[in-house]
Amino acid sequence: MFTERQQQIIESAVILIAEKGIQNLTMKNLSKAIGITEPGIYRHFRNKFEVIKNILVYFRIQMKPAIDELEKEENCIDCIVNFITAQLKIFSSNHHLAKVIFAEANFQNEEEFKNQKQFEMIDEQDVREMMNFVNEKKERQFKSVIL
Repeated sequence: MFTERQQQIIESAVILIAEKGIQNLTMKNLSKAIGITEPGIYRHFRNKFEVIKNILVYFRIQMKPAIDELEKEENCIDCIVNFITAQLKIFSSNHHLAKVIFAEANFQNEEEFKNQKQFEMIDEQDVREMMNFVNEKKERQFKSVIL
């Protein structure tokens, strides 16, 4: 999904936000951190907003294998445990990402991010889908016990 350079920019942005706060994420600071010119960053991302939006996409891509595994697991409890374990592995190997994803304060004071539905990591539809998934698993388990 991302080019090697885009991934480098995203990962550097994550570190910059985690260490210095979102207000210090500027294209100038990002270019210094990476060692490329500002126009080099603009070739990949139009602005700071797009960089941050893609941090969330990057997170979702890293979570995709764990989400795909949910479909394979028959036991509902095992399913949830495996999903949480996968998240912990991702966050333990990239503590900067965890700090950015879970620090809602990073996004609260930025005017561009206010009222931006796409920045909600878990929205109502995600919750409904997860609940439907869990209920289907429980129903299959129940039927297998009865039969």
